[in-house]
Amino acid sequence: MSATEAGEELGAAGEPGDVAGDVEFLAGPAARHVTGQVITDNGGLLNHC
Repeated sequence: MSATEAGEELGAAGEPGDVAGDVEFLAGPAARHVTGQVITDNGGLLNHC
């Protein structure tokens, strides 16, 4: 089965640490003006179910 068929566009499953930078930014003062945004951390895979 290919990585894409397995649902892993980048060829490897994601790890919790892969989104740590996004979480750190959003929790910090630099994101004080960020509202109503959707940040998709999906490894390049976008599923339309």
